[in-house]
Amino acid sequence: AWLFNLRGSDIECNPVFFAYAVVSDDQAVLFVQELDDGKQGLSETVKSQLEGARVSAQPYSQFFVDVKPIIAGKKVFIEPSSCSMAILDLVPPEFRVKGLSPVETFKAAKNEKEIQGLANASKKDSLALCELLALLEYQVGKADGERPTEASVADLMGELRKKQPLCVGDSFPTISSVGPNSAVVHYRPEKKSCR
Repeated sequence: AWLFNLRGSDIECNPVFFAYAVVSDDQAVLFVQELDDGKQGLSETVKSQLEGARVSAQPYSQFFVDVKPIIAGKKVFIEPSSCSMAILDLVPPEFRVKGLSPVETFKAAKNEKEIQGLANASKKDSLALCELLALLEYQVGKADGERPTEASVADLMGELRKKQPLCVGDSFPTISSVGPNSAVVHYRPEKKSCR
């Protein structure tokens, strides 16, 4: 997703989509899963931008068939920490070039616009958190008020965040916990069993 500056929602709390990509000296091919599911997969705008950048979009299921002639007899860069055995098996050992993907290095360096975006997102999240704390203080302070639960607080936090402009979704589920549950790493409250 990052390499092509695209975002998706195939994985909860991650702005990515299931895909394979092959980039060579003379072509770039993006294999997108949604094209297999009979869905459009990519908007007309994205298709046009990819075509303008000479990137071909193909069905995800075609990757293991279509990639063979693309890489035949060529050196192939492989990142061992994220490469599956199925992909590794496509490349004869003498053609494997192993190393850290340059994408990871590029992702780690933020430009001014990205830094400002992070600052803006932090301000918006802080605003939502302040609104949540004010609502909780009011609700708990009422003598006849319904006591909030871990799950209701997590749901409310999500609603307040989604009210913020440009909010796409959470980066991880809200960790809302009290008492013994507060010691559980990445605790996720369930409506039927939470405190």
